[in-house]
Amino acid sequence: MSKIVEFFKKNLGLIYSIGLIFVIPVILFFFVFAMLNRFEKNFNNLLQTKALLLENVIAVFWQESSWNSTEAQRKIEEIMRNNSDVAEIQVVAFTDKMDKERIIVAASDKNLIGKSSDDQQDFWAISLPEGVATLANDGRDRFWKVAKKISDSTGQNLVIKTSLSLKEVDETFNQNLRHTYWMLAVVSLILVLLVTNYARLSRYVFLFNKVKEVDKMKDDFISMASHELRTPLVAISGYVDLLSSSQKNASPEEKKFLENIQFSVERLKNLVNDILEVSRLEQNRIPFNFEKVSLGAFLKKVVNSFQNSALEKGLKLNWKNSLAEGTFLWVDPARLEQIMVNLIGNAIKYTPQGQVEVNSSEKGDKILISVEDTGLGISAEGQKNLFTKFYRVKNKATEKIIGTGLGLWITKQLIEKMSGEISVESIEGKGTKFIVSFPKDNKN
Repeated sequence: MSKIVEFFKKNLGLIYSIGLIFVIPVILFFFVFAMLNRFEKNFNNLLQTKALLLENVIAVFWQESSWNSTEAQRKIEEIMRNNSDVAEIQVVAFTDKMDKERIIVAASDKNLIGKSSDDQQDFWAISLPEGVATLANDGRDRFWKVAKKISDSTGQNLVIKTSLSLKEVDETFNQNLRHTYWMLAVVSLILVLLVTNYARLSRYVFLFNKVKEVDKMKDDFISMASHELRTPLVAISGYVDLLSSSQKNASPEEKKFLENIQFSVERLKNLVNDILEVSRLEQNRIPFNFEKVSLGAFLKKVVNSFQNSALEKGLKLNWKNSLAEGTFLWVDPARLEQIMVNLIGNAIKYTPQGQVEVNSSEKGDKILISVEDTGLGISAEGQKNLFTKFYRVKNKATEKIIGTGLGLWITKQLIEKMSGEISVESIEGKGTKFIVSFPKDNKN
């Protein structure tokens, strides 16, 4: 029992939606059915009133002294032609003083004229001056049968009987009822589809929340693991430095081993730092200390710090400054340096020969910083995913180049958090150009 209660608590929205599938069509059906019944009732009353009016018309003409059965017959035929819902009209005359013998003196069916009438409604009409109306059914159609007593100019009692067909009303009612059934079927189908989509959406929401939960656990684990990894890495790096300084007489092979250890430690440290940076960016935990930075002097310092790296690969590293003197940016200098280190470092890493050029300029209300190389270049397909996490361009030329695929993602995030933008232009085999732009007035 507790499991059932728990299920209902967890799935109230779904149960509510399923309930609507049944409740809404039922309410809609009864509402439409009630409206149709009211329509039918009102139309029946209208036909009944119409029958009485027709009888009153015939009675008025009959009671005129100039009228006779021939003229009455002509009037009846005229009424029948002009009223499709009138099924039958009869005028019955009582021929004895006791009002027992009855003869049909005029009728829509001429074959009945002169014959006796055995309709009990004649007697009811004689006894009720206001007339009598009954609802009849011949097995196929329904009729309003209305009878009313009148007297002619000689004082003879007559009964005018009119029969109005309800066939049109019933057909309209049944047609509307069929439409109602179709409408209910369509509404029910729509509700089923909505509930199905709701159930699917609920499942997606549930899975999304689970993914978020797992993602958070992953981020927390990565953050914790990265912090824990940094401590032994620092220790290993320290011991390697200690060994390097103490083993002055070490053999070339031993020195090579120490260099390999130091290189591997640095790779691990860079990977840990990148993962920590990603985790902090995703959780919005990176502080930004904005200040006024003289861009020309700042870029000159960063470019000069890479001159030795460029010379070691036989590359030219140029800096071209087109900014007016005293051009400033309101940024976090540490984050801007991290951005430029990533871009210039990548340019040198992926350029086997040629040059790397850093350019700073103004364009409209933007300050542009570009890093252009004559390196391997990136295909159009590769450019689509260039700024996604862990993405690296993989081909024969890049397979030996070390990297995590996080640098450009981190770079893009840092630029955007300082109100900037980054774009790339590249031709495979020719080179690549990264363009960073900041608004001139980007003070937060």
